[in-house]
Amino acid sequence: MRRDATLPYIRSSAGKAGESLRECRKFLTLLAAPAALLGGMADVAAAHDEPVVEVSNGEIRGMEQRGALAFLGIPYGAPTGGESRFRPASPAADWSGIREATQYGPKCPQNPLPLTPALSRVLKFADIGQSEDCLSLNVWTPAVTGSRPVLVWLHGGGFTTGTGAEPDYEGANLASRNDVVVVTLNHRLNLFGHLDLSDWDEDYADSANAGMLDIVLALEWVRENAETFGGDPGNVTIFGQSGGGYKVSTLLAMPPAVGLFHKAAIISGPGVQAKSREDALQTAAETLSVLDVEPVDRDALAHLSVDALLEASVGSNPAARQRLWGPVVDGRSLPRHPFDPVPPEQSSHIPIMIGYTADEGNIFLFADPRYPDMPEAEMMAQVEGIVGPDNAGQVVAMYRAQAPDDGNSQLLGTIMADLMFGRGTYQIADRRAGEDGAASVYMYRVEWDSPVEGGVLKAAHGIDMPLWFDNADHVNTLVGTEPESLEISTMMGTTIAAFARTGDPNNPLLPDWPAYTVPERALMIFDTPPHVERDPRSEVREMLEAAPR
Repeated sequence: MRRDATLPYIRSSAGKAGESLRECRKFLTLLAAPAALLGGMADVAAAHDEPVVEVSNGEIRGMEQRGALAFLGIPYGAPTGGESRFRPASPAADWSGIREATQYGPKCPQNPLPLTPALSRVLKFADIGQSEDCLSLNVWTPAVTGSRPVLVWLHGGGFTTGTGAEPDYEGANLASRNDVVVVTLNHRLNLFGHLDLSDWDEDYADSANAGMLDIVLALEWVRENAETFGGDPGNVTIFGQSGGGYKVSTLLAMPPAVGLFHKAAIISGPGVQAKSREDALQTAAETLSVLDVEPVDRDALAHLSVDALLEASVGSNPAARQRLWGPVVDGRSLPRHPFDPVPPEQSSHIPIMIGYTADEGNIFLFADPRYPDMPEAEMMAQVEGIVGPDNAGQVVAMYRAQAPDDGNSQLLGTIMADLMFGRGTYQIADRRAGEDGAASVYMYRVEWDSPVEGGVLKAAHGIDMPLWFDNADHVNTLVGTEPESLEISTMMGTTIAAFARTGDPNNPLLPDWPAYTVPERALMIFDTPPHVERDPRSEVREMLEAAPR
């Protein structure tokens, strides 16, 4: 544990760990802030009286939110419906007068998630409308003076659902407690963002990656307007979880994104490969057949109803079809797979932080009323579907030895974590660490068990979302409000801000975290207390390397 006489790592057995860490972090923030910035912070009170700023499109009025200034629903792109469907978006039009920026913008059209009562208890989603006029972003800043690191969040939901307005992603705490600027955004999803019509009409040459190009447009807007919000356009970090992590992985390989960001955090969503153009075109052909539309009929494509498009995006097999949408190696905006067979040279200078949670799969299994006690035969059948019948028995025995008290559902959830998320995470870390002269990569694993629902979720997929935003005291259905919840929330919020500031996540709330190298493979284990392990569970890692793809 790294200790400093001035900035100790503080833990309290009297239930005040969270408060102690927050006081420590306030001091950290002051030390990290340059003198000019500290002078600017004196203007915060005045700014809060009337938070009106001028961006590239016009003036906007925000609001105060838990110690930060919040500007919500700012358009960065023009509406994407009608004739603009399936094409790269244009920048947002200018407006006159002062535009109110106190409400989130609508999300991209999407089919609703099927939530069971159990999932509804722990997952909370933004209650906002949806529209093809969805290209907006949200900004939180401590003050509009200064030059702070900028963190741009890319939301989860695969490439099918989600919005930058989810409660977990509210940026006021992260911004105000760490002296950073936080940005979240909406972009096109599912077939609106990834219907590949390029083989039939050159006007749709970029349709396969329209949603990713929306993100590029948003990053261009951030570069142009960061200083308006007290941010440094030369110090932008992209970070995202689940599908958002895949988006971060993809941007690292997209030539249009070069120069728009300077650090990247891939959270529970390693994108090693994108979709092939052949698969994308086949999906497009099937979708157009369902719609009964010729791909060259631009007028028909422009006038199809949103409901018809959403219905066609699901197809006859909803679970399978939803997974088909995503970035495509189109030879244009994405000329190669993100990290296969080697990392992209264009981003070798960008520091990466990457990791996953120990029990990712638990959240997907939690909806089953039998959780955590799935029948043994059913659990084995699912493991066989993942690793093959010849390997299933050995794999289950390995995991059972490591967690003998886990129920069958929890055991499967941990296996899913390693195979669905851990394998790609190790691939990216190993490949980046093997690059000569490349920037550092830092790998972690979240092993802190959430106390909600009696602790049965453990370190499930998504529990880290409110933690990276230091929102445990604000949005806590996934993580609770116990002292340890607040402690790890403070710790992880401080860590992502430290990484954004310098490209090195080390901070006095953690023991020393070495950069990832092969064969040492040092991982930060986020728990209470945090600690570093070198090549932990090496037998599992070796199994991941050998398991069938």
